[in-house]
Amino acid sequence: IISNISNNKYNIRTWRDYTKKKKIICFGNEYKDYVMYSAFILNNMGYRVLVNDWSNTKELSYVISHNDYSSTIRTYRNIDFNFSYDELKGYDYVITYITEYDTIADVLDISGYCYMIINSSVYKNSIFKCENIIRKFKGDIIFIIRDRIGSIGRKYIGKFMISSEKILCMYEVKFDEYDKEYQYGMDYDGLVEFKYLSDDLCKALVKSISIISGKNQNIVKKALKWAKGGKVFDNRFLE
Repeated sequence: IISNISNNKYNIRTWRDYTKKKKIICFGNEYKDYVMYSAFILNNMGYRVLVNDWSNTKELSYVISHNDYSSTIRTYRNIDFNFSYDELKGYDYVITYITEYDTIADVLDISGYCYMIINSSVYKNSIFKCENIIRKFKGDIIFIIRDRIGSIGRKYIGKFMISSEKILCMYEVKFDEYDKEYQYGMDYDGLVEFKYLSDDLCKALVKSISIISGKNQNIVKKALKWAKGGKVFDNRFLE
């Protein structure tokens, strides 16, 4: 697949077609906004979505509820959030959010996962730390580089991508005040709205979700528009 994302696209290869339930690892490094936006988009595409929060501090719990911490499974905008390590079934997509690479090595069985999305301000030492895990991963990998990244880190990641057949693409999302404001807002006010996401982030979302779902980008763009407007597709699985 050859496609442009302004000047932010570095490389992209043909993706594998997964017909079974799709499980996605999303390494956020405090960029949990991508997890939320992706879940909302997939929901508006008509899919049943489960988000596993396996971050060390259960960061997503602060986004969806500031009062109720009693339940390990909570529903927000018809998307189910699982705060335990239990394996739940009955979903089209499972997004597992982690903040430390050690979680992959010590807790998470990655054998059944289709995609690994590394969505962070990645630097050389971060890639070096998880290089063996990435190379052993049997699925495909998408890099979404957030905010700023040093030239050394970018050069190293570029070489790493060329040497790996599993890395589909890499997008760079430049620093944006609205994007950052929404990120901070999630920690204090929950996710109220995200109407003014940067063009870079919107394009990265559309491209990556199109790859993951195998759907046309126009379908993903429409789902993103609905999600930004607060629309929820009513297909909740758990009550």
